[in-house]
Amino acid sequence: TRYVPEGEFLLNHARITVEGENKEISTTQLRNYLRQQPNTRWFMMVRIPLETYSMSGRDTTKWINRLLRSLGEAPVIYDSVQAVQTRADLEQEIHNEGFLHGQVSLHTRRHGKKMETNYVIHPGEPYFIDSVEYHIADERIREILEQSDDQSRRLLKPGMKFDVARLDEERK
Repeated sequence: TRYVPEGEFLLNHARITVEGENKEISTTQLRNYLRQQPNTRWFMMVRIPLETYSMSGRDTTKWINRLLRSLGEAPVIYDSVQAVQTRADLEQEIHNEGFLHGQVSLHTRRHGKKMETNYVIHPGEPYFIDSVEYHIADERIREILEQSDDQSRRLLKPGMKFDVARLDEERK
């Protein structure tokens, strides 16, 4: 925490957990939505790039300090605005995956000059497609689609879990 300004916090951990035993939501895939990632750890425990950066002095005119900073990684400072935006992004993504009443809560915990964030996903019940109907205004296009219609090529089927990505693919 050498280069963490006074009143600010080093982002130590950013976790995503799913409430309950919902196997359909992949937390590793949702990590892509984190706007702030903590400093990289080597071998799951040591932050060598951050330590290299911290070994540098404050005088940037010296070549050794510039070298250590370029080899290292600056500390990631916790930003509450980014955390709130991440929570909203995660909530939007679980809605897109079919959990339309899903919510995400953000919990933070401070340890000295370090901050830990935990995004807890409360998915709720997923939505399933009851029926699929196509309304095509142009008669000519409707006839062409009905003639070449192959049910096995359709992406939306009754009984499947609602997914915005599949809906967009079907539209295309």
